[in-house]
Amino acid sequence: GGDDDDHVNTQERPMSAEELKATGGVNGEIWAEQWQAEQDALSAEMLQALEEIKAASGSPSIVDVLRKHRDSLSVPLVAAAFPFGLDDYQLQCIRSLKDGCSLVLSAPTGAGKTVAGEAAVYVALANRKRAFYTTPLKALSNQKFLDLKEILGAENVGLSTGDVRINVDADVVVMTTEVYRNMLYSDANAEQRSSETQESSSRVNRLDSVECV
Repeated sequence: GGDDDDHVNTQERPMSAEELKATGGVNGEIWAEQWQAEQDALSAEMLQALEEIKAASGSPSIVDVLRKHRDSLSVPLVAAAFPFGLDDYQLQCIRSLKDGCSLVLSAPTGAGKTVAGEAAVYVALANRKRAFYTTPLKALSNQKFLDLKEILGAENVGLSTGDVRINVDADVVVMTTEVYRNMLYSDANAEQRSSETQESSSRVNRLDSVECV
């Protein structure tokens, strides 16, 4: 009976519909179908826009071209901003970003995670929003600042690493994670002080107006 006691069922559990959707299918077929549908949906006008973006890829003019087509921005148009083909998971990242979703990406070193970060920058710029690009080290921030400055133009990119501040009012600011954290804490503390001042001066009981905790 020992053999029966030691038996382990190694049969894989079939994925649920939600898991299949999240992972693009067993072999990525769902994401492949999405990409094909997005390609097929491109009108003649959008195909022309796609060629414009491809031509501007890697140069500062990409900012103006993306903004020109922001009302019809699609996954193929954002993907065209890169001078190379993208993997299925990178395209899925662009879908999430374009839809305004938060994105958490885990992938091995060298798998192309940077594409998701740069895609977020493109989507933000197309919609005339600012983007903060963070890295854990000053050296990485310095390098990314140089890379993005070459792609997007010096006037569109800034740097903040604590001891160095360059063009910090730019649409895209590269910074260390520590600087970003301190900035969030500073904003939160300033907001709290402002709130306390208003409450003290008005002497209003705010308990009845609490909407969330």
